Amino acid sequence: MSQARVAEMRVSPYNIIVEKVFGDTGVIYNGVTGTILRIQPRVREAIRSGRIELLTPGERADFESKGILTRCIETQKDSLRKLYEHMKSPWPQCTFVISPTSKCNLACPYCYERSTDDDAGLMSREIAGRTVKFICNNMDDPERHTAALKFYGGEPLLALDTCRQIASDVAGWMQAHSKKISFWIQTNGTLIDEKTFCPPFPERTYLEATVDGPKKKHDRTRTNDRKDPTYERVIRGIHTAAEHGVRIILRVNAHSGREMAEALDDLDEHGVKAIEELSFYDGQVSGAFSKWIKGTGCQGKIESAEHMETVVGIRRVIAEKGWTDKYQSFPFFRAERGLCHFARPGNYSIDAAGNLYLCSFQMGDENYRVGVIEEDGTASFSESYFEIMRRSPFDHEKCSECAYLPQCWGGCFAKAFGKHGSFSAPECDGIQDTLGLLMRTALVEGAYA
Repeated sequence: MSQARVAEMRVSPYNIIVEKVFGDTGVIYNGVTGTILRIQPRVREAIRSGRIELLTPGERADFESKGILTRCIETQKDSLRKLYEHMKSPWPQCTFVISPTSKCNLACPYCYERSTDDDAGLMSREIAGRTVKFICNNMDDPERHTAALKFYGGEPLLALDTCRQIASDVAGWMQAHSKKISFWIQTNGTLIDEKTFCPPFPERTYLEATVDGPKKKHDRTRTNDRKDPTYERVIRGIHTAAEHGVRIILRVNAHSGREMAEALDDLDEHGVKAIEELSFYDGQVSGAFSKWIKGTGCQGKIESAEHMETVVGIRRVIAEKGWTDKYQSFPFFRAERGLCHFARPGNYSIDAAGNLYLCSFQMGDENYRVGVIEEDGTASFSESYFEIMRRSPFDHEKCSECAYLPQCWGGCFAKAFGKHGSFSAPECDGIQDTLGLLMRTALVEGAYA
């Protein structure tokens, strides 16, 4: 390769180097191509310093083909811009999160949802009808083929008749128009009985419920104002749902491997492991998580070294206990990370009053309301909706050539508003501090996609 051609090369701004992952060997990740390579210290220093002439001709050719080196940074930037615009374009599947009530029969101390005890917290028949029209209007597009409808809360089973009516009306319309839909019910599981799924929901139904660690812990935290234990009720509800052909998705909270081991033993003792159509994932609940999910930020980082070590330990216990075939293992790091679906058109969250939000975690907060459903099922959107849809990291110089752009995409719009008062502002949310740790953990554990 001639000196002139070498001089044309530049180190891509979208490289991230993580040192000493495997002994002295580090890794380099390029966000444009999704390439991850092991690199020796000599190569690492040549790339970090921009002294491309120190690389061998073979190394230069290989790194250019993988995007680590480039002859035109603007070409790489245009590639990422086109990808971002594609992610912001309408998708063939829509997701509708409906909160038919903000009421809940439990009083979990860490709950970040807003609850009310009055009738205003229940969706009226009129608003339910508007919601059905809104969903059908959005799906009345030849490019949209499938939809997911999730009932959320509050506790949605406090409004079971409303959920059932919406599901029946939407499913009828979807079937008449040769489109597919699935229904999801996110519930605390305490209200399920034989009547809940009799008659059954009209399409494939999934039920999401939470077990807050071992039975003894769950009964301290997942409780009502009277501090009544709920574990046995939740387990009975899960079995009842499974007997009616409902697919179970279980969240098992644990803060240590020991806690997960005890939780799985309790579930096994109660026959949950034997449920054929059941999967589960692990989660942690804390005050810091509540602040983080609400877009206000928190002290310290969620993905700390200690947290990663905890998750690795939890996953080890899951394998040891023989639950791996039911475990939804989310990768620590994705080589190609997409935009949050809450920021994409065609995904809406609807509260009991017919207000529209994009992120379901922000429902009930007027600051994040983006519109309202009108009587005919159309939407009146506020300026905040259009601001979020116009949002682009390429409008900010510090984002457009940031190495973390292909993972961050400007960050969460809700956190941006919570911290900076603007949906358009970039919000890194500490990704520079955590991504290297996530990559290192993923590569060592072999848990990345």
